[in-house]
Amino acid sequence: MTEQLISALVALAIAIVGYITTILINRKNAVKIKNLEEFINSDETEYYVECPSCGQKIILNKVKILINKEQK
Repeated sequence: MTEQLISALVALAIAIVGYITTILINRKNAVKIKNLEEFINSDETEYYVECPSCGQKIILNKVKILINKEQK
């Protein structure tokens, strides 16, 4: 019985550490995105990307940058 309790506590501790790590990484990524948006909007230079499908230019300071983390 005590071995099961110890195993459960270890699993709980690992889950808590993983949860806290995920929260910290998400906050760090949000700060990076905010800084990138501030950089793009900081001057009159137009930064753009070119769509690989249609070749259309997309001006970055006229779009909102979103985070969409893909799960593997």
